[in-house]
Amino acid sequence: MSKPPPPKKRRTITILHPDLGIGGAERLILDVALSLQARGHRVKIYTSHRDLNHCFEEARDGTLDVTVRGNTVFPDQIAGRFRVLFAVLRQVHLVVGLLMTRREQEQTDNQAKSEGEGEEEDLYIVDQVPACVPILKTFAPLLSSSSQSLQGNTKSKLKRKQRILFYCHFPDQLLARRDEGGVIRRLAKACYRYPFDWFEGWAISAADKVVANSNFTCGIVKQVFGEGLGDVKVVYPCVDTGNKKEGDRVEGGALWGGKKILLSINRFERKKDVGLAIRAYHGLGEERRKGTRLVIA
Repeated sequence: MSKPPPPKKRRTITILHPDLGIGGAERLILDVALSLQARGHRVKIYTSHRDLNHCFEEARDGTLDVTVRGNTVFPDQIAGRFRVLFAVLRQVHLVVGLLMTRREQEQTDNQAKSEGEGEEEDLYIVDQVPACVPILKTFAPLLSSSSQSLQGNTKSKLKRKQRILFYCHFPDQLLARRDEGGVIRRLAKACYRYPFDWFEGWAISAADKVVANSNFTCGIVKQVFGEGLGDVKVVYPCVDTGNKKEGDRVEGGALWGGKKILLSINRFERKKDVGLAIRAYHGLGEERRKGTRLVIA
């Protein structure tokens, strides 16, 4: 496969993801990082958790620059509860560490380019948890201003712009299970969730651009958060076509003997509700299931 052309403008791209485990969101983030890095951009991933025994190879073999922060003060949950609270706190902790690192980096970059002029652009890609978006929006530009003021006696005319993109897989408030327990427990959970539900929409609105992973999610995002997010575009998860092996091609005859295939690709966990696909397939009845197969992978 031919090498992608070099970018017209080399950007510094920082990606924030809560947990670099093994899943579709993590595969998406790594593929995005690899693609941008292959085009000549500087790419760095910040995450609050990475288990070297449970992550994709690119997240641990040095192919990508991955920094783990935000996991030393706050746990991810207590007794299986308060996950959304700790997700927010861990990301705030993560982004504070990121900004401190960037401040030092800005000063170094300005010294190295003290005789240069022009404009550089920083891009932040925030995935899943939007808590850090308002913080980045407020404080990231101040780092550039302060580092430039420290170089006031030089001839540097280097300017930096910051842009923030939020990638939404699904509104978190719709994933919360609110129907468990009795009336008092449901009421307590509703009170607990209310500020986080409001905060989610407010934090996302601080992004310069919001994208979703499908037309379905895009429609849900507009229903939940309204039109205040602007024109939400769809960016589908990418597929690496460069590693296809000719030996994988099926020669002669149709795959699965020409049967109609119903395919469900999900992680095996409760919120994916794999049982729904099985119940729906069973609901077709024996006659309509003839010549079909349900594949769960």
